[in-house]
Amino acid sequence: MTDNSTLVQLPPSLSVTRETLAPIQNVNEMHEQSLSLTDRIALRATNIVGTMGFFFACAIMVTIPLLFRSAMPVIQYISSGYLQLILLPLIMVGQNLQSKHSELRAENDYQVNMKAEQEIEVLYKHLEYQNTILLALMKKLDVRLEDVLVISKETLDELEFSIDQRDKPESAS
Repeated sequence: MTDNSTLVQLPPSLSVTRETLAPIQNVNEMHEQSLSLTDRIALRATNIVGTMGFFFACAIMVTIPLLFRSAMPVIQYISSGYLQLILLPLIMVGQNLQSKHSELRAENDYQVNMKAEQEIEVLYKHLEYQNTILLALMKKLDVRLEDVLVISKETLDELEFSIDQRDKPESAS
């Protein structure tokens, strides 16, 4: 009869843990599918207005009255009426949608990080379990930890040497 009192309970496997976790979702696709036609228009307008090209167009539009005095009423109407009353609320809607998308991405990042943390926890539990088994075996075989560490160091040194030899470029004779 063997003494299993020193062994701890086998931790769950990584595959079992992954089955219990929620799958990772593509929040970009989710956000894209949730957009209505008006949402898409607002986002498009926000993306266009937020460019240097639009800034240069506005800069040119502001300088036109300096060259052509008769264009002043048209420019004033466009700047005060169209830009302020139509375009600015549309930009605010687009920015709200971009903010919503950003929040979805942040929540997804959090979920991915939590899932990774849980998977790492399972791996650590397995390593601790293996350490417990190895220590129990060493005790049963009356092997000292110092002897195992010396053998491990020698083995790692040999492995490192063989890797260095393999990766060493051959010299031309």
